[in-house]
Amino acid sequence: MTPDAPQRIRMTSHARGRRRLFWLLGVVIALCLPSLASAACPSPPFISGAQPQIGSNPGNADVGATLFLIDPGVWTFCGTNNGFEYQWYRYAPARGESRASAGPIVGATSPTYLVVQQDEGNSVFVEIKAIDNVYGSTLVDAVNDAPIPNAPPNPPDLVSPANGTGFFSGTAVTIQASAGDEGGDQVFYKYYLYQDGPPGMGTLVTITSPIFGPWTIPSALIPDGHTYWWTAQSVDTQSTNFLSAVSTKASAFGMNFPFPARPMPESSVNTITPVLTASMTPRTGGGQPKFEYQISSNTACQNAGYTWANAGDLSSGVTLSPNFAVPLGWLRNKTTYCWRARLTDNIGATPWSPAIRFITNDPLLGLGGASAWSRGPITVTKATGNAVVQIPGPSYPTAIGPMGVSLTYSSLDDKSERFGPGVRLGVESGVGLSGKLFDW
Repeated sequence: MTPDAPQRIRMTSHARGRRRLFWLLGVVIALCLPSLASAACPSPPFISGAQPQIGSNPGNADVGATLFLIDPGVWTFCGTNNGFEYQWYRYAPARGESRASAGPIVGATSPTYLVVQQDEGNSVFVEIKAIDNVYGSTLVDAVNDAPIPNAPPNPPDLVSPANGTGFFSGTAVTIQASAGDEGGDQVFYKYYLYQDGPPGMGTLVTITSPIFGPWTIPSALIPDGHTYWWTAQSVDTQSTNFLSAVSTKASAFGMNFPFPARPMPESSVNTITPVLTASMTPRTGGGQPKFEYQISSNTACQNAGYTWANAGDLSSGVTLSPNFAVPLGWLRNKTTYCWRARLTDNIGATPWSPAIRFITNDPLLGLGGASAWSRGPITVTKATGNAVVQIPGPSYPTAIGPMGVSLTYSSLDDKSERFGPGVRLGVESGVGLSGKLFDW
């Protein structure tokens, strides 16, 4: 039995060695694990995979599109994942700005963002805040921007002077357009000035460089005795290539005479008693202004050098009102007329304004009409109230058949043929006197 004792001792020694080894390994692991865990898991959350990236729906990030995160990123939280917060930013690369100078978009704190007009021409990105209640928070920007395409601005409104304004010599004339705030930037304007006619008809005087706000016209560009028309075009300050269409409107003003405001040039009026309206900025110290109007049916009335002293030239005399109602009987229907005006005050009389041409076209005038009421010689058109009285005269036998005379009166016929407005004397022939030969 004696030989067996050492063997047991050797076995006991090996077992004790293994136990010591396991104990030492446990101590090492216990001491090293915290440092190993700390190296793999920093205190705040961190990106451990794909980076956050912005997308757009639809694909072109135009106004009205929705920006969103294609991938919010792969995050690791060492403590508790308490979610994310978002803030969208905007900056203008065209003006040399960068992300460092970007400003937060007020209220844009959702995972998605709706592109608005103020974003045009700018770049937009999102900042993500990962929140860990144990180890704190981390801010990370999306790896890409969303560039918002620029669009031409809207054509401007023409604010002042209002259409049909008259100015005296020496008055500073300032014109002003307005298009609001385009793309978050101040809008500039190119002003167009025409003489004696609107765009396409008048003479182009000048086109300004882009101007911010109103433009005071140099007096040398607006000499007396002319009408002037102006319009404008908006200019996007982010790029001079982004121009609006020229406004389809045009406002007119006159220098040193009352501007003929209504009827406008070449217009058609649906009455033979139109109201002529002149517009003028009163002079300081001029007192109560008085207006005078002239009307002419002479076809040469718009020609230079026309003297306005011919048959058919009518004058209103002096009136206190800038509105002159043309009396009944002055004008005929479907006829072209010119009119002009001047103003007199305590300082003196202005020159006559340039002649403005219009045509009368009253659809209620004339004979006949649908849906009429008749009793004997009287016919009344229901739609217009026009009363027509036709009285047949005696008939006589002739070589070509019976011939008779008829008298017709129309209450709305403005023509006067020797017997007064609306009265016609007709000669008829044939059986039943149905074939009219002529009217007097």
